[in-house]
Amino acid sequence: MSILLNSEDPMVLPGQTFTGTSASVLHALQTQGQVPFVLGVNEGNDGALGGFAQLGAAMQQQAGANNGVPAMIGSFMADFGVARHYYRGALKRVGTGDEPFSVLMNGERVTVPAVHVRGDMSFTDKTLTPEIWWLDDPGNPITLKWQIQNVFETITRIDWPPPAEGGTGRGDGGGGAFGCGGGASTGLASKDCRAELTGVYFTTGSAEVLDASMPALKRFAALMAAHPAWVVTVEGHTDNIGSADYNMDLSARRASAVRDVLVNKLKVPAAQLQSKGYGLTRPVESNATVEGRAHNRRVEVSRKCP
Repeated sequence: MSILLNSEDPMVLPGQTFTGTSASVLHALQTQGQVPFVLGVNEGNDGALGGFAQLGAAMQQQAGANNGVPAMIGSFMADFGVARHYYRGALKRVGTGDEPFSVLMNGERVTVPAVHVRGDMSFTDKTLTPEIWWLDDPGNPITLKWQIQNVFETITRIDWPPPAEGGTGRGDGGGGAFGCGGGASTGLASKDCRAELTGVYFTTGSAEVLDASMPALKRFAALMAAHPAWVVTVEGHTDNIGSADYNMDLSARRASAVRDVLVNKLKVPAAQLQSKGYGLTRPVESNATVEGRAHNRRVEVSRKCP
């Protein structure tokens, strides 16, 4: 695997992983308790990890403008005085077994097994001690969380893609390795007549529906075609960051934007769909945590029960 993110990086980095690690790293940690590791860290000129805040804000703004990931991450790094340094050392497993890690999987709160590692790593005369949590799944050992000093990133939700034709995948109606599933079809047909519409994404603070949402919306459009008598309301919900009025407006615009895509692009009859925003008034988890706020930012679909 080779991913070129910086113009100063070599074109090929053998064994490189980006948003996860490899099955061989997991195996070494499980059998030997440690593994040699090289960690690429973006650092500002003002000190360790100094350029992350500005870089992240600029990348987020440009990603929103482009409806996706910016093409030239390296240019952003150069503009904001950020360079990539490669720290070398060994990562050691913390404890002898997996740690429970809470994450939203296809809209459901589940606990998955995580391999927690820590180690001192050096570049020239500097030493960092990163901590990383990887999903203990050799087929998909994604990074659930990493932390260096006071800088961290954590995965709050995982939406599995739909199953392949004739397969048993982890999408709408499929549970996968961790037993999560159900989806809009099950929820709308249940006595609650309600479901979270997972796999729908927006630019932060915006009602722009990202292209990554289309697989989920196409599946939902097919569900509506299979139930022409259903009249469904697309509901927008937010966390409590910002004022109540701001969140009410944002949630209404997001719900309306999802409805517009379904009607105008995916040809769901307009009479079958309504939209409504609820802002921060209907949280499903506490807004006191990052994980809770991530779940409260959601799109739901509902219909009048018989």
